[in-house]
Amino acid sequence: MSNELTVSNAKQLGDYLGKSRTAIVNALPSHLKADRMIRLAQTCYSTNAELKKCTPQSILSSLVVAAQIGLEPGVTGQCYLIPYKGTCTMVPGWQGLVGLLNNTGRATAWTGAVFEGDVWEFELGSRPKCRHLPGPNYGDPDSLTWVYACGKVNGSEQEVIEAWPVSRVIKHRDRYNKVGQRHYSYANFEMYARKVVLLQVLKYMPRSIELNNAIVAADASEMGHTTMVDNGVVIEMETGDGPVTDAPSFQSAPVATASKSKPDTDITKTVIRLLASSKPPIQVETFLGWWRTVGGPESTANAKTIDEIASISSQSLEAMVGDWENAVKSIRG
Repeated sequence: MSNELTVSNAKQLGDYLGKSRTAIVNALPSHLKADRMIRLAQTCYSTNAELKKCTPQSILSSLVVAAQIGLEPGVTGQCYLIPYKGTCTMVPGWQGLVGLLNNTGRATAWTGAVFEGDVWEFELGSRPKCRHLPGPNYGDPDSLTWVYACGKVNGSEQEVIEAWPVSRVIKHRDRYNKVGQRHYSYANFEMYARKVVLLQVLKYMPRSIELNNAIVAADASEMGHTTMVDNGVVIEMETGDGPVTDAPSFQSAPVATASKSKPDTDITKTVIRLLASSKPPIQVETFLGWWRTVGGPESTANAKTIDEIASISSQSLEAMVGDWENAVKSIRG
C-alpha cells in the first residue's frame, strides 16, 4: 500500500504546505516570509500543468531548499519549480545566482544573450572584453546565437568574462543531461544557457554559503537530480524513475548521514593546500578540532579526517573554501 499523498488543486497544496510551515520558517532568511513562499508555490502549481503531476512531498522539499538558499520561486525568476516525471526539482535561475553574488558585497556579475543582427565582439587574452549592441532581433528566441556572463571582484581591475555560442551550450547539455527531453532547458533554453556561462564565471568569484548551496542545486538539476537540506547545507540526491513517496525529513540526521559516498579528493586536496599555505600554516589536527566543534554541520561531527568529511558532505567544505578568509579568522579564534 502506497503512502503517497496527492493534491488536486492549489488550495489543497497550500493546506499541505501550511502543515509544514515550521520547516519552511526555519529555513528562511529574515527578509522572506513563509506565507509568501507558499503563495508563490501555489502560483507555480496553478500555471504549470506538469507540476500538478508531482508529489506534494517533492514540492515541499523543493520549497524548503529554495527557502534555505533565500530564493523565491516562479515569477521573480530567482528560481523555478521544475517537474521531472512526478518529482519537483528546485532549479536556481540566473537572476537568483546574480543576486546571491551581489548580496555578498564582495563582487558583482551580470549575463547577456546575443541574437542574430546584434553587434557582438568578444576577445580573450590578457585583456579580455566583450561588446554587445542589441539589434532588430534582440529577444527573439529563434535568433539566439551566443550567451555571455561577466563578473568582477570588488577592487579588481579586470572582469572575468565567459562567452559561449549556442552550439557549445547544446553540446554541454547533451553531455550531462540524464533525463532527455524532460530537461528543463527544452522549455527555457535562454535561461538555461545564460546560467551555464554564469556558473563558469562564479568559479572565480567569492562565495557565500547561500551561493554555494545554489550552485550545488544548479549542478544537481543539470544531472536531473533533486536536492535536500542537511543541517543548513544543500546536498544532491539522485532521482529515481518513480515519484517521491515519503514526506521529506527535516530532522538533524537526514539521508546524507545514512551512508558515506566516495570522498571528493579534489576538495580534500584544496583544503589541505589552503591549510599549509596559510601564514602561519594551520595544522590539520587544529582544523579538524575546529570543524567538529564550530565549523561543520552536525552530520560530520564524528569525522576523524578531511577525507571522511568530504565523503559525508563535500558541499560544506566547498562552502568554507568559498569564504576561506573568514574561516581562517574563526579557526585562529
